Amino acid sequence: MAKSPNIIGIDEERMCSREKHTRGRLIDGKRPTTGNRRTNGAMFRLRMARSPVMARKAKLAAVAIAFLFLSTLAIVIVPGRVSLKLPAETLAGPGWGTSALLETGSLTAEYPEVAVDGAGNAIAIWIQSNGTDDRIWSNRYEVGVGWGNPEIVDAGGSSIYSDAPQIAMDGSGNAIAVWSQYYHSQNIFSRRYVVGSGWGTVEHVEENIYGSYSPRVAMNSEGAAVVVWEMGVEIWSNRYEVGTGWGSPERVHRPVSGSHGPYVGVAMDGEGNAFCVWSQYDGSNYENVSARRYDVVSGWGTTQLLETDDLLDRAWGVDVAADSLGNAVAIWDQYNNSDYEHRSIFTSRYAFGSGWEPAQLLGANDSSSESYPQVAMDDGGNATAIWSRYDGATSSNISASRYVAGSGWGAIELVSENVEWCECPQIAIDGAGNAVAVWCQWQNSRNDIWSNHYVMGSGWGTPVLVETEDSANFYDPRVGVDNLGNAIAVWHQSDGAVDHIWSNRYETSVIPEFQEVIMPLMGIATVFLVCFFDRRRRNP
Repeated sequence: MAKSPNIIGIDEERMCSREKHTRGRLIDGKRPTTGNRRTNGAMFRLRMARSPVMARKAKLAAVAIAFLFLSTLAIVIVPGRVSLKLPAETLAGPGWGTSALLETGSLTAEYPEVAVDGAGNAIAIWIQSNGTDDRIWSNRYEVGVGWGNPEIVDAGGSSIYSDAPQIAMDGSGNAIAVWSQYYHSQNIFSRRYVVGSGWGTVEHVEENIYGSYSPRVAMNSEGAAVVVWEMGVEIWSNRYEVGTGWGSPERVHRPVSGSHGPYVGVAMDGEGNAFCVWSQYDGSNYENVSARRYDVVSGWGTTQLLETDDLLDRAWGVDVAADSLGNAVAIWDQYNNSDYEHRSIFTSRYAFGSGWEPAQLLGANDSSSESYPQVAMDDGGNATAIWSRYDGATSSNISASRYVAGSGWGAIELVSENVEWCECPQIAIDGAGNAVAVWCQWQNSRNDIWSNHYVMGSGWGTPVLVETEDSANFYDPRVGVDNLGNAIAVWHQSDGAVDHIWSNRYETSVIPEFQEVIMPLMGIATVFLVCFFDRRRRNP
């Protein structure tokens, strides 16, 4: 999403460079001591009580215990043996792991995006030069395996310039990537990733001779998707349905007068309804925020102004999020007085069944300047917003506020420390409301990626580094989370000659690793739980 220009004299080249472009023992190590045992690889002889009733109870108890034990194992069956993966040592958590390089190209890679499914699998996408053209590349993270090999996503060709990649993922790990690409004219392309099959064919989302750019894509858990883009001063869209594919492009907005800047956001709720929000110059020196909702039954509704206060001019940095229930939150920054020096964060909420609520001030109404707002929503209709705040003098921070359904917005909280400069915050949230924020932080003459976590019931934690290398500068962090709050962050960093794409994973809890134990079963390819009874004891 495009952000507001530098209004306070800080060199944004070192911060948001994206502006130039538009995640074999038994219990306690002991074997049973009751009765006789036979160690033929998989069977134990248990002595049961003399009473038939007690014997049946003991048998059921033994089966239940064995079932619970085996349910904690990962079992791989191969001819002639059974491979059991037993819990071994655990990872140290929670926290960030070790950074991983996602590509090893000899030329610059930059502007990464990432999408994460509910199980924690992820796909990262980015732009990479081959010396002649800029191409779209990707890499996939699989839980328990790690990152794979980078793959080219776009169609390629001679003199191809691909730009502005975006990616969204459904609940099963299938994804849609979109980007703009020069092909006779600038057009919007897409490609779908299906789990188990990989990337499909490259498709046109639209074809026109006027030039289209800056696509944005949103997807719900069932795989429906919507993409919006800019074509001249207009906003257009197309919709993807599983089993049907892409529909026909539709115009979302055409200004009567004036134009709009590159500030467009899109979100989709659980039923496939979509929200498009944008800022627009109205021809009279004012930029206002407007929205339009797509209904899965009736299509695009009417355009609605979210704010029209001419004193609070030049609304930029628009973002929007939706929950699974059909509610949405739009957020933006704009001047908070007529001197055009200080900017504040504003928001409006869409309540399902009621519509958009009046815009309200969310940030501080003082001499500070706030920008780069982002918002995310959980499944209960709660929202978390973050933004960058400069105090107007010497320091900057990342601030946040949380919306609780039924209560409204809470107090502004500090997410980062007050340092020389903080910029480019991004936020992702799981269904329960736990959130992770990442941002660029400039201090001690270098740029790092920092993060903080919001935990339901506890609040924001302590800011920590996502990466620990001291010899590079880091830019454009992006983040996604799974259903358990585990996160994957991506960014690009310089090695002194070119930029590369890197990633790190955050684990919310201690996750067991497994060691493999091979148990011979005399050529049998199935695991049998057999309880042997001492018939002499059972039938005296």
